[in-house]
Amino acid sequence: MFNIRLKSSRINKRLSQKEVGDVIHVSQQAYAKWESDKATPNPDTISKLATLYDVPTDYLLGNDVMDIDGLGSALKDERLDQGMSVEEVANSIGILPEELEYYEENDNVSKFIYKKLVSLYGYEYYEFLNEYGLYDEYIPENFNNDADKSEEFKKTEGSDASLEFEDTEFRRVARAYKKMNGANRKKMVNILKLTFEDFFNDDK
Repeated sequence: MFNIRLKSSRINKRLSQKEVGDVIHVSQQAYAKWESDKATPNPDTISKLATLYDVPTDYLLGNDVMDIDGLGSALKDERLDQGMSVEEVANSIGILPEELEYYEENDNVSKFIYKKLVSLYGYEYYEFLNEYGLYDEYIPENFNNDADKSEEFKKTEGSDASLEFEDTEFRRVARAYKKMNGANRKKMVNILKLTFEDFFNDDK
């Protein structure tokens, strides 16, 4: 896939192989071998290409793979639901049709391309995953099933905002506990002990 990503990036910048070769000081013939998968440039050259094409180095190298089961088919389903062809979507985000087809038929999708695709389809990053049942993190009720807001909040963990949220959740549990009779309180505590056994073993 390196050669496909490389070709996609060059075409998106509307550059010829010779023009790229002139910039990075290699012959057109040498560059052509990279796009035909007959050779691979060294790391320093890959870094130069990424800068020239304005793409992450990890994207060119295939190191930004998401690898979520069902992601490729979900992206394909969404494209079809929106009535767009492979060519239309590929042209819109600046990649070759064969690169898009690869992602739709496989689950190891480039994160760099995924962001472009879901934006084109009108979704936020985690919103798309949540829409297709591919987001398996707990979303607190306060976020109204908004996975992106929930993920953004996680980044503030340890901040005053996060501590305030944790305190609010604790108070909700405490209020529920006060409303229960003795039998239900015991049941609630037993459920918590079974679910979070490690956290209750203070003596270990």
